[in-house]
Amino acid sequence: MFVAKSRFWKLLSVGCVLSVFSCWNLAFSGFAASSSEIQPSPPVIQWVKGPKMVDLKDGMASLNVPAGYVFADAKDTQALMDYYGNSVDGSEIGSVHPESGDWFLLYEYEESGHIKDDDQKIDADELLQQIKDGTEQQNKAKKDEGIDDVITIKGWDEAPHYNAQTKFLEWSILADANGNPLVNYDVRVLGRTGVTTITFVGSPDDLKAMKPKLNGIITGLSYKSGNKYEEFDPNLDKVAEYGLAALVAGGAGAVAAKTGFFAAAILLLKKIWFLIIAAVIGAFRWFKNRVNGSQHQTNESFTASSESDVQNPIVPEDSSENDGSPKI
Repeated sequence: MFVAKSRFWKLLSVGCVLSVFSCWNLAFSGFAASSSEIQPSPPVIQWVKGPKMVDLKDGMASLNVPAGYVFADAKDTQALMDYYGNSVDGSEIGSVHPESGDWFLLYEYEESGHIKDDDQKIDADELLQQIKDGTEQQNKAKKDEGIDDVITIKGWDEAPHYNAQTKFLEWSILADANGNPLVNYDVRVLGRTGVTTITFVGSPDDLKAMKPKLNGIITGLSYKSGNKYEEFDPNLDKVAEYGLAALVAGGAGAVAAKTGFFAAAILLLKKIWFLIIAAVIGAFRWFKNRVNGSQHQTNESFTASSESDVQNPIVPEDSSENDGSPKI
């Protein structure tokens, strides 16, 4: 049985590019391109420094950005994703980064319809098997295309569990890509007519170190009045075709696969994303050096404007003055 785990796969698929720099060359050309090709300039990002309350998706929800972290809005997050070499589909609504730049949280929103949580029974063993089966099918499909990278699902790092009061669904899964360990940590926050996805993008060691603090950051998201889960109106709002378990298995992709719409499911796998392995730190080092460089070069680099609380933009460095470390 093929299960389209779209966001799981978008986190895993770039693994071979980052680990062996030999697969997905076209999809991840920003990293695999030769030195003779023109590389894109780093985007100009208007960072918002915490502590600060920010809006997501035109005021649909608010997010409390803690001290020691910076926020990029939807436009800037999409620019970052594009710079990292990933396709952008408009679902990205923001991201939170520690000032160290070692990892980040990506926020996305899907207008899925109201997801009923009346059936809160989640068979973790069955779901894990579905994900393994889907992963094996994708491995075979890639092999048929001449791509030799292999993703192996190891098991749950944290089995799926749902908080009926906060409407948070959370899980974490362990895997490896060609022997490189990775972790996929996901949170779904149910709203009135859709779901917000929060994805941790960093190494397994980063996740282990940050796990005690992550809950405080993640629970800083809340839907505003008119968008809260309990404000669902059956006379006005669409109801999603799937429930909690399908969210873990892949949401609409899992439904499409189970009902035989293989082509529709395949489309959900087209979006390539980050692999959570140590090799991905090379992508983060650019961000980290620019953050740290800005702090060393000026005391005002992360000082919010009194009018807008928008940070000084990160701008491309002058290559003629490059000493090996990215600078503001």
